[in-house]
Amino acid sequence: MQGRVVRVAKLPEKKRHPITADDLAAEVAYYYQQYSFIQAKRLPLRRTLKLLATARRLRAQHYLELAQIAAAPHTEGGEGYQALIKRYKEEANSG
Repeated sequence: MQGRVVRVAKLPEKKRHPITADDLAAEVAYYYQQYSFIQAKRLPLRRTLKLLATARRLRAQHYLELAQIAAAPHTEGGEGYQALIKRYKEEANSG
C-alpha cells in the first residue's frame, strides 16, 4: 500500500443561472401589481433595479419587524414589548 497516491476528483463547478430581463420584469410585476409583465419589461433598467431594491428593503424591514414582535415577549421584564409599544404609539401619533 505504501507509495500509492489517492487523488480526489474535483466537484463540477456550478453553472450560475444568469438573471435575465424577463426575471427582473417578473419580479417587478410580482411586487408591484399595477405593472403587467409587459409593462415591467418596458421599464428602464435603472428604474427596474430601484423598484426591486425598494421592494426587497421593505420586505426585509417587514420580516425584521415580525422577528422583533415574536421575540419581544421573551425579553427580560418585557423590555422588548414596551419598546415596540412605544415605537408604534409614536408612529401612530406622528401622522
